[in-house]
Amino acid sequence: MWIQRSWSCVELLAFLSTVQIAAGPSYALAVALDGSLYTFGSGSNFCLGHGEQLNEFHPRAILSFKRKGIHLLRVSAGDEHVVALDSNGYVYTWGKGYCGALGHGNETDKTTPEPGEKVTVVHLGMGMRLIRLPQNLWTALRVTLPSRFVQVRERLL
Repeated sequence: MWIQRSWSCVELLAFLSTVQIAAGPSYALAVALDGSLYTFGSGSNFCLGHGEQLNEFHPRAILSFKRKGIHLLRVSAGDEHVVALDSNGYVYTWGKGYCGALGHGNETDKTTPEPGEKVTVVHLGMGMRLIRLPQNLWTALRVTLPSRFVQVRERLL
């Protein structure tokens, strides 16, 4: 069987200054230059962050970030959860909390973005930075931070 695939422009995103796009298995996220976040695709596991499991056929802004004046920098899409980083270093997670994936210390699913702990950045000089991640956020956040950062993780045994 031959499947023909074609590309098309997501109309709303063509009019936004998009700085980052991330995609899960059946949904996508787009961070705009103004720090707002747009989501679309499958609403399963609450990955779109709108509080319901409805599919979105066009990009829709997560209004809770805009209302609170939160400026997002980066976002990462997992199979069943999302992690976002704001300009003040705070992490937000939502989706399926299985095995503590959201970093809140439990397995509770989150239907909308929930703030987590702050990421600590230590400036070492000569343009180098050390980023300290809370232990419960290590797995989720390591793919969210910009690749230009050097990440160091120590574990005391």
